Amino acid sequence: MKMQIRGKQLHVEVVGPETAPTMLYLHGGPGGLGCLDFMATQAPALARAVRVVAFDQRGTLRSEGYADGERISLHELIADAEALRVALGVERWAVLGHSYGGYLAVLYALVYPQSVTALLLESPTFSFTLSEQSLLRKNAALFAEMGDAANAARCLALAEVDEPHDAVLWELGNLLGERAGGVMHAGEDWQFLNRIAAAAGLPGEVWANSARTRALVLAEGSIYASVIPRLGDLAVPALLMKGEHDPITCEKQVAAFAARGRVERFANAGHWIRHEEAARYTETVLSFLASL
Repeated sequence: MKMQIRGKQLHVEVVGPETAPTMLYLHGGPGGLGCLDFMATQAPALARAVRVVAFDQRGTLRSEGYADGERISLHELIADAEALRVALGVERWAVLGHSYGGYLAVLYALVYPQSVTALLLESPTFSFTLSEQSLLRKNAALFAEMGDAANAARCLALAEVDEPHDAVLWELGNLLGERAGGVMHAGEDWQFLNRIAAAAGLPGEVWANSARTRALVLAEGSIYASVIPRLGDLAVPALLMKGEHDPITCEKQVAAFAARGRVERFANAGHWIRHEEAARYTETVLSFLASL
């Protein structure tokens, strides 16, 4: 359904019993698939015990796009989530964030602690700089396996530089070709997200929305501010779900979080635990929420 939230038409989905505890899902990106894959696959399993709310963030996929010259900020995304809570009449909710959505979830819990009962983080980033450096090291390992010493060395050199690397990471992905899936995934099936996207049959303009939003968010730049120093300020129970093959939540970030909350590791998963270890993911989320 479409809901008018703070001046934007947002695509919102709600599944699960109205009487069950509510959980908000914040998708990764910026841009990308929005909440499409989560709601198509994991949400129905969680909805047996939880009321799941998800939305495509402003400017992303099926939500209204950004107008030319429109201001963009992370505060807008955090405020949208809070306004959605109010619009739906939810008193408090748990918040589950994936990847960049995990970064947003931490900010949301810090800005609106009275609205959050618990924080669940799947393959989050707390520092885009550390995540991109970790990605470069994973790329280096794959290039080394291919016998491409020059690009392996290039990746390792770039990983020592504290500056944005998004553009070069896309370039390196193209150079890796079919091996690029090994950066973010475990196992051999690297196409499950493409299958979900194709099955949705969405028009090209909504994917263009997501690409434009990603570029705008990265250019604005505030996502490169690490939230690691603020993890100790979180006032709610928190769970970090870490796929052992995922480079985004690097071990430096895991160690920073471990002093604050529970860490659950998934040996057979990369960045998308909810797909690669789906059944255990469902049970982990539900058991954590039940324990509160």
